[in-house]
Amino acid sequence: MTHAVFFDRDGIVNQRLVGDYVTTWTDFRFLPDIFTVLPRLHSQGFLLVLVTNQRGIALGRMTIADLDVIHDHMQTELKQRCGIAFDDVFVCPHSDEANCDCRKPKAGLLLRAIAARDIDARRSWM
Repeated sequence: MTHAVFFDRDGIVNQRLVGDYVTTWTDFRFLPDIFTVLPRLHSQGFLLVLVTNQRGIALGRMTIADLDVIHDHMQTELKQRCGIAFDDVFVCPHSDEANCDCRKPKAGLLLRAIAARDIDARRSWM
């Protein structure tokens, strides 16, 4: 088993658009600390896992394909700028009303990541 740090995306990795959604790569703006935090944690042996609610998909503001483009660009730029990208990305595309188990603050995304990557939750952080 390994240990991990789980990151939310909007407001942690990139600037959150208050009252709106990041629906294209041109909307995405990295927060500067991410470029020092990721390599530091990686050097300490942590898996880096992104867990993100993306309600804009359920609302029809964007598609899964649109989100994949954003995340592909995000991963590429992270690798270019700090040599590290997320080891995995887990997404909840549902609305608040869907009452799914994966929408944070529920634990579904974390539990999926823990199972998929054999993560020791007791040695991990969110």
